Amino acid sequence: MNKLKPYFPYLIPIFVFLGVSFALFPDAFQGKVVEQPDMIQSIGKNNEVHEFRDKTGENSLWNNAIFSGMPAFYAGTEFNGNLLRHLHNYGFTLGLPVIIGLFFLTMLAGYILFLSFRINPWLSMLGALAIG
Repeated sequence: MNKLKPYFPYLIPIFVFLGVSFALFPDAFQGKVVEQPDMIQSIGKNNEVHEFRDKTGENSLWNNAIFSGMPAFYAGTEFNGNLLRHLHNYGFTLGLPVIIGLFFLTMLAGYILFLSFRINPWLSMLGALAIG
């Protein structure tokens, strides 16, 4: 126990961030999400890319449904070789629902930022909560 005592000022804020994230977004565990018109529109715009992938098994890099055609690498195209996606989903956001994971990651990044400025860990925690 005495070996862990010096790390408490660095570990306790992480649990505080998790607690605040869970308290602010309890509906996320029930699968509820806020309907966002821009996200709904993007599903419609990317439908052509998804249909092409379902039909051929290949990724389309062009989307005719946006304007008169635009590159589709930003929306709907899956890159299976992207290992950073797994690091983000399970390493940084701990496999939590999206909104909770991103909120936690925001506070954690703020905490690390303040610590890198050599600010007291407890003040860094408050600053990270303010950023969140």
